[in-house]
Amino acid sequence: MRWLLFGATCVLFTGCSSPSTVDPETGHVSGELVFQRYCVSCHGMGGQLKAGGKIQLQHTKMTDSLLRQTILYGKNNAMPAYKKMLSDEETTAVINYINTVIKK
Repeated sequence: MRWLLFGATCVLFTGCSSPSTVDPETGHVSGELVFQRYCVSCHGMGGQLKAGGKIQLQHTKMTDSLLRQTILYGKNNAMPAYKKMLSDEETTAVINYINTVIKK
């Protein structure tokens, strides 16, 4: 019983405040929502920031493969690894978002 109460408390205080990466209109993962949740603080909404030496995504020449590797495993100490935080679907969605919206 004690564990059930503890689990319910964790869900109440963490689960509800965590923004979803699923678009409520389509029911699919949104690359834009993934980007807003995980990337904006360093790269900026349009990918224009270079906070702390981060690359400016608007001008990157990185391939999808290199983007995926960098997102999943990080880069030096400049970018954290997101392998344990993002699903494959979220990773693909954010790469597509970077390619279609950020790299205009």
